[in-house]
Amino acid sequence: MHHKLSYAEARAYIDVMVAAMVCDGIMRQQELERLIANVAARPSLRKFEPEQIERMINTSLTEFQGITRARLDNKLAAIANTLKSITKRRDALRMAISVMRANKEISPKALALLRRLARAFSIDDEEVKTLLQNEDG
Repeated sequence: MHHKLSYAEARAYIDVMVAAMVCDGIMRQQELERLIANVAARPSLRKFEPEQIERMINTSLTEFQGITRARLDNKLAAIANTLKSITKRRDALRMAISVMRANKEISPKALALLRRLARAFSIDDEEVKTLLQNEDG
C-alpha cells in the first residue's frame, strides 16, 4: 500500500534514516547506499526529484551532526508529530533498521537510538523486537 507523502513527511523519513546513519559517530558508505536504496524502493519517496532528496539528506546531516541528547529528543518528537499514522511510523522504523543493518550488525548506539525513536513513536519494545526480526537478513 502506498501513501502519498507531503514534503514534511518525506523529510521525516530522511531524518530517521540519517539519524540511524550517524548515531554511532561514523557515517559509512554502505549506510548512505542503503538510505538511497530505501528511497528508490518507495514510490512515495521517488516522486521527489533527486536534487530535493539530496538537499533533504544534506540538511539532515547538518542538523544531526553533534546533536545533544535533549535536542535529539525534541527532533524525534517533531518527527513523530509529522508522521502521525502508525503505518508511517512503522515504515520509518523499518527504514532506520535497514540503514543500521547496512553494517551487518546493529551497534549498541544504534539500538539505543532505535529505542528512543520507538518511544517517540509510541511503539512498544515487543513490536520493535518483531520489526528487528522481520528485517533480519
